[in-house]
Amino acid sequence: MNKLLLITSLVVLSSCASNDTQNTAPQQASKGANTAFIKKAKAHVSGLLVNPDSAKFKNIVQKAPNLVCGEVDGKNKDGEYTQFTPFYYQEKNGKVSARIASEDRLNRVLFNSMYRALCK
Repeated sequence: MNKLLLITSLVVLSSCASNDTQNTAPQQASKGANTAFIKKAKAHVSGLLVNPDSAKFKNIVQKAPNLVCGEVDGKNKDGEYTQFTPFYYQEKNGKVSARIASEDRLNRVLFNSMYRALCK
C-alpha cells in the first residue's frame, strides 16, 4: 500500500513539473512582445506631455494585448515635476487612443470612467 502511494505521488509531482516547463516558453515569448508594445505606449504617452523627454513611468501593466495602463509624471512648463497621473494607451482597429488624467473637471470625470472600464 505504501509503495502504491509513493508511486502515485511521484507520478503526480513529475506531471506538475513537466507542465511548469511547458508553460515557461510561451510566457517568455509573449513577454518579449509585450515589451515592444509597452515601449510604443510609453513613447506615445510621453508625446502628450508638455516636456516629453522628462517622462517617468510607474505601475505599468499590460491589461490586454492592445492595452497598457499605468502612471506618468513629467515636468511642467516651469521645469518642475508635477505628480504621477494615471494614463491608458489602447490600439483598436488600427487607431490609437491614449489619454492622461486631466485637471479639468469634466475631462477628469470622463477619463476616470474610461480608466475604470479599461484598467481596473
